[in-house]
Amino acid sequence: MLISNFCKKSIITFFAAFSLTSVAKEENQNLILENSVNSNEIDYKDGILPFKNSANSVDLGMANVPVRDIGAYGYIVVFSTVSALNAKLKLPYLIDVNCTNALLNTIYPNSATPEETLDTLKEFGIVFERKNLKCGFTIKKEEYLKISNKNYKSQISYKSYPKLSINELKLTLKNGHRVLIGTSLQDNLGDPISVNGFNLKVIGNSKIYDGGLYACQQPQSNENYCLNGNSGTLLIAIGYDDNQQLIKLRNSWGVNAGENGDFYMTYSFYEKMASNSVVIN
Repeated sequence: MLISNFCKKSIITFFAAFSLTSVAKEENQNLILENSVNSNEIDYKDGILPFKNSANSVDLGMANVPVRDIGAYGYIVVFSTVSALNAKLKLPYLIDVNCTNALLNTIYPNSATPEETLDTLKEFGIVFERKNLKCGFTIKKEEYLKISNKNYKSQISYKSYPKLSINELKLTLKNGHRVLIGTSLQDNLGDPISVNGFNLKVIGNSKIYDGGLYACQQPQSNENYCLNGNSGTLLIAIGYDDNQQLIKLRNSWGVNAGENGDFYMTYSFYEKMASNSVVIN
């Protein structure tokens, strides 16, 4: 599956809003070049073992928050951030992503960062999904305030990092906190792996999933997908498995992407391509 044009636009818009500092960019690029010859990754062609069946793995899940789909007019940052917050709050209601997106389009017309998204929800409150609620592409602040709930301000908390080390990421997940991860993607024209990842097989399941495994190098391809990063995306880290050297993530491209919306990333890919991190406390 080659990702559609509107998804590519959302990825590129995200990358502009969630970019590295010039110093961090240089350091990250140097790390990529230093490790570009041999990624030493596991060969996953026989499939990935479900984390629940792998000893000492961590899988926080998403607290029954459904897989989001950014659609034609959404921003990946907003959808991922709202989903992560929704899972953290563990509410019986879903935050209305479209109304959140409309408010942010009004305040930040060129796309918001995760921090700006969370700060905006703290200030203006949360709108929950309900029947016949339509906010449009933008919404006036005063109109949003009429339908929002400000009772959750004290529960919206986060901390930003230039980049968590793999050990810091694992400790954060082990302590029960999901992490928003900014990740560079190589995005080669006509190459679906560069955006969607390698097709994914899960042990115990005969289905081959469309994309879902972000790895630098695998035997079925001569390409190294950790050499360049000309676009990016935002994913929610929800687990890790040292045995398989994998991070588990939730994407916002709908249930037809990856394993019903969930993706996996090798430790090597994370170390070479991940950038900023936002921990949802």
